[in-house]
Amino acid sequence: MRSGRRRFRGLARAASAAKPSHISSCTEPTARERSAGKRSADTAQVAGGADPSGAKQEARKALTVSDLCDLYLTEAEAGRLLTRRRIAKKASTLATDRSRIDRHIKPLLGARLVTEVSNDDIEEFLHSVAEGRTALREKTAKKRGLSIVRGGQGAASRTTGLLGGIFAFAV
Repeated sequence: MRSGRRRFRGLARAASAAKPSHISSCTEPTARERSAGKRSADTAQVAGGADPSGAKQEARKALTVSDLCDLYLTEAEAGRLLTRRRIAKKASTLATDRSRIDRHIKPLLGARLVTEVSNDDIEEFLHSVAEGRTALREKTAKKRGLSIVRGGQGAASRTTGLLGGIFAFAV
């Protein structure tokens, strides 16, 4: 059974691209004009030197908040990340940072792309941690170890400060 959709495809090569870009759109029969307009806009972009396919590939390769946090911790543990006093972070500070990242930042923002995090997302993150949405009790690797994460205002403000430092590191 046919759905009534029509698929349009095209190939165009940007001046700087090695391979041609695939331009495609799927449209309802009543929107053919819009599809033709989209195709001509994509073709115009390629004629102007843009690479629509390359932009999509770049977006797929973009860094997530979780990846950025891992990079931050790697650099800090190697001693390449300095504090305000121009000394490397102490091991206890790194342990606290790792805990805040693993317990609060990654569960709430880890899957988002760094380029798509907005001020509203940070504010929502702050309120979520303050309300205790990341709270949990979890057994650790030690014999009688127990990790109790509660959240709260203090944890929210300190974790948000750490997140700001991580984003400053990214820039």
